[in-house]
Amino acid sequence: MVPEALKFLRENILERGDLFGLDRSLWAEGLGLKREGRTLFFAGCGYQFLEPSARFLGLAHRVEGWGIDWEVTWGLWRRLRGIGRLLVPKGRRNPLRDAVEVLRQEGIDVAYLGGREPCCGAPLYFAGFQGDFSARIPKVVEALKVSGAQQVIGMVPSCTYALRELMGGVPFEVIPFVSFLAQKMKLRRRLPRPMKVTYHDPCVLARYLGVIEEPRDILRSVEGVELVEPEASREWATCCGGGGGFEAVFPQVSAHLARQRARELLETGAEVIVTACPGCLLQLQGGVRSLGARVQVLDMGEFLAGAELL
Repeated sequence: MVPEALKFLRENILERGDLFGLDRSLWAEGLGLKREGRTLFFAGCGYQFLEPSARFLGLAHRVEGWGIDWEVTWGLWRRLRGIGRLLVPKGRRNPLRDAVEVLRQEGIDVAYLGGREPCCGAPLYFAGFQGDFSARIPKVVEALKVSGAQQVIGMVPSCTYALRELMGGVPFEVIPFVSFLAQKMKLRRRLPRPMKVTYHDPCVLARYLGVIEEPRDILRSVEGVELVEPEASREWATCCGGGGGFEAVFPQVSAHLARQRARELLETGAEVIVTACPGCLLQLQGGVRSLGARVQVLDMGEFLAGAELL
């Protein structure tokens, strides 16, 4: 039997062209990003909805804690789907805006399709709806080709993996944000004071895409960073408990895994945890919070945007 949460996500993608059935482009308001260009910024799904997703998962944890079967509540979320539009923050600081800021600091001009950016369909693939995923491929590729892009920067690891590895020879280069930045960074940055920083490897980024050293190279390049590694890291890093809809289907188990990984990262003595995936960001923030720790969990773009340029 297919879990109701995965059916919900599938319906949104197939009927509304989006993981959550909401406007994913509001984050870019006021940035003046053009729609066409050689280098395309692919925002994907996830970073735009960190706040409402955190509240939603917090509710899921409480509901299961009350002894209510989370699975039976999904009919309610279908009826209340439109309310989600009120929860999407507009024009506020967001890891996507920070990533664009960092690229602009480096003199890199990117295009963004805005409301025309297609959902890559990766959640369909990872949830087992592979026929639905395959049927979306021509539409996704055509939408990206219209932009004139020769290079696509992927912010979300699962989206990047879908575009690069699952779509069978797309006619442009697809590169993860941290890999692109590691190649292009020229400016020097420093922290206001020396800090211990640890990095959490997202599963798809490290194990599927092989992006392991690039984020560490970026962090080491920032003056004042003392990079400390958890015992389980790189391709052997412990999963944060999110991804593939797992956190929506098994919220309590997901929360337990998030606490476990957060504890491993905190044991390094780090003052800041950096990652490069919206799911990991959300999970680790929840895990750190549940442990009562006052340690920042930041996406790579956020961390760099907060550093001082030299």
